[in-house]
Amino acid sequence: MFLINILLFLFLFILISGIITVVRIVWRIRQMHRQMKEQFGQGTASARNRQTHTSSRQTTNGETITDTRDPQKANRKVIADDEGEYIDFVEEK
Repeated sequence: MFLINILLFLFLFILISGIITVVRIVWRIRQMHRQMKEQFGQGTASARNRQTHTSSRQTTNGETITDTRDPQKANRKVIADDEGEYIDFVEEK
């Protein structure tokens, strides 16, 4: 009778330990899934909310140039005002 009680205790201990381990693994996978969903879900939402700006123009040789940048980025200055000046070059002999 004593041996049966010990075996029953060991069986229940192993069973409960296994259940706890499986629950912890499932819980961790669920947390990782939730984190990935939040991380990539925010990027997708911002991409959907962003408006696409497209402008096209043709060059003299017939090529079409398409610009998909935001108008603020497309129209900004390339060289700042304090980065130098253009001067006329005069060659002296």
